[in-house]
Amino acid sequence: MSNRWLGSVVRIGLIAGTLDITENIIFNAFRHITPVMIFQYIASGLTGRWAFGAGMASVLLGVAIHYAIALFWTAVYWATSGRIGVLIRKPVVCGLAYGGVVYLIMNFVVLPLTRVPH
Repeated sequence: MSNRWLGSVVRIGLIAGTLDITENIIFNAFRHITPVMIFQYIASGLTGRWAFGAGMASVLLGVAIHYAIALFWTAVYWATSGRIGVLIRKPVVCGLAYGGVVYLIMNFVVLPLTRVPH
């Protein structure tokens, strides 16, 4: 793994994660859901109900999990783009489609396997 690869994945993953959580915070503000509640919800995927009473520890865990997921999906796209050239030739269209695929996988495969309370 080269430093260039790692640097690109980290930079793009942090940007993607920040854009994603910003949208989530704005959308949920209209529903009176705070950023603390959002990050505790994310942490609850790993820890269950504990996250909702753990204060800043679960908020920080939620932030770490959120960015770890963003970095993972960025690395998957980057690795795949070396094998499937259209991902580089048409980055906007492919990036939007990839975002849709990630959304579906996270919501219908990953989320049901977590400890998030119903």
